[in-house]
Amino acid sequence: MTDSNPSKRPEIIYPQDLEIQNSEAKWWVVHIKPNQGRKLSRDLHISNVPHFLPLVETIRKTRSGAKKSKIPIFPGYLFFPGEREERRKVLETGRTVRVIDVVDQEKFKMELNQILQAIQSGMKIDPAKKYKRGTPCRIVDGPGLGMIGKVVRTKKGCSLVLEVDSIGQSIVVEVDASHVEIL
Repeated sequence: MTDSNPSKRPEIIYPQDLEIQNSEAKWWVVHIKPNQGRKLSRDLHISNVPHFLPLVETIRKTRSGAKKSKIPIFPGYLFFPGEREERRKVLETGRTVRVIDVVDQEKFKMELNQILQAIQSGMKIDPAKKYKRGTPCRIVDGPGLGMIGKVVRTKKGCSLVLEVDSIGQSIVVEVDASHVEIL
């Protein structure tokens, strides 16, 4: 049985059928107070404010074994589409530092859509520091088809850095090197 209580389990994206790329609404970045991401997500869910809180599943070793948990990919940030009313509801929660205006909406929506696609694809995701080096590329085959980022070579093979320039953050997804083409 799935727990549908929003106070206990925030969704990565609310509502689940929210389309980022095709959304007509303006998207905003919320800079969140420390350790308030899930609580803000819960508050917005209760207030029916659409939002995107990218989470990734991790496994931590504990004394009693391994424990799975979901952590924010971009600690301190949440994203939402809307106008004045939604912005007001976000600010009224008291969980935010500020709401950041996004100038290039199309680029931002494409970046967020790639992050959501990576999460939904089941690809291995690691939060990463923003990389300035690397060659721009596109995934041409596999679950990340169409994603654009920068290649980073690792001992394990090839990884792709997907950036969200507006917040200076990125994630790394592992890809088969044969599935990447240089742009």
